[in-house]
Amino acid sequence: MYNIFIFGMGYVGLTFGVYASKMNKVIGIENNPIAAKNITDKNISIVDSGIADGLANAIDSNDLVVFNSLDDALLDLELKKRNVFVITPGTPLKQDGSVDLSSINSIIENIKIHIKDGDLIILRSTVKVGVTDKIINEFKMNVHIGFCPERTVEGIALEELKNLPQIIGVNNKESYYLIKDFFDYINISVNDPVSVKEAEVAKLLCNSERDLNFALANEIAYICEELEINASSVINTATKGYERSNLKKPGIVGGPCLEKDPYILKESVSSHEFKLLSVSRDVNESIVKQAIVRIKNNITSNNVRKISILGCAFKGFPITADVRGSYIYHLKKELKKIFIESDLHYHDFLNEEVNQQDPSLECTACISKVTKDADIIIIQNNHPSYSKLDWAYIDKNIGKSCLIYDFWNQIDSSQIVYSKYISLGEGRL
Repeated sequence: MYNIFIFGMGYVGLTFGVYASKMNKVIGIENNPIAAKNITDKNISIVDSGIADGLANAIDSNDLVVFNSLDDALLDLELKKRNVFVITPGTPLKQDGSVDLSSINSIIENIKIHIKDGDLIILRSTVKVGVTDKIINEFKMNVHIGFCPERTVEGIALEELKNLPQIIGVNNKESYYLIKDFFDYINISVNDPVSVKEAEVAKLLCNSERDLNFALANEIAYICEELEINASSVINTATKGYERSNLKKPGIVGGPCLEKDPYILKESVSSHEFKLLSVSRDVNESIVKQAIVRIKNNITSNNVRKISILGCAFKGFPITADVRGSYIYHLKKELKKIFIESDLHYHDFLNEEVNQQDPSLECTACISKVTKDADIIIIQNNHPSYSKLDWAYIDKNIGKSCLIYDFWNQIDSSQIVYSKYISLGEGRL
């Protein structure tokens, strides 16, 4: 029924493509030839529930094919079908903090050459407010353009594409119903129409709200450290059976979206001073430096040779191997400022996928290897398997007194006898 083109076959594009391929052939456009080949070879570092089997089925059945350019993809297509151009590349922040839209602009120029009356353009990348309207104004023909942002939780994207209603931001009813028909066809539900600007703000608000909530939890953690009480206990006490409370657990706030969307929202309305968003970012971005201060103050030896960081992905649950926006890089930078002579070692249960993204990490899946003889162990993410490890054995096997710092307060400290265990939100500076 459609010619579906997905520009950018990273996390957002690949999960959407695999999902849509169950109903319609999908053509992926990935200008990185290595990434395109890896997808075709079913060799991906993306970890998401059902993605490996879904990709294998889509590739084997020829329901998902990947090309390096739109020109190559158009050679064998039925041009009479309605084209759907789905734009998914990431929009990183530049050095000055502004959003980089160069990938999207390049894709739009490419689409202009091949688009025809009645085609759809669906923008799923995160943009600052007003970008979609500018794109709409670039097309003089009868093209239907909507801002339909990706809002899935990494790790369960395929499930959420099925269950999470899509935002459709459009400027006319005809475009809404045509885009709705497309989503209906690939078995994705939708919300009522809103304007493109309302949709753009709604997307940025989703992650800005979460960032603000996490900042409150981290602020509580710092307060509890000073009061020599446990933040997790305080938050559990405040929230248990109390439906009006939405307090989160303290921890690292990283990833490719949470750390940038508040900045993009601020950039969208430069005349307004976003005090709350500025403070929430400051709180969450200070978490590593706060931890390093505690680590330094609790180290008994001046001879720190081995530092082991457990969990390379930006988050541990839902399980992923994505190192984009991971705080391991912040940790590495800050640790090397203080422990100049130390060697950093990395562990992740999904070490092969992590190393495929960043070979320089030389990440291992062997917990004994990475913790043996360590002077400092830092648990960076909340992968559920870390709390299930035999920490009594690990503690004994380290071979010397070690400082264990846990960003997620997920270990039973009674298992730690020989080493010193501290966590975010417990104790004092």
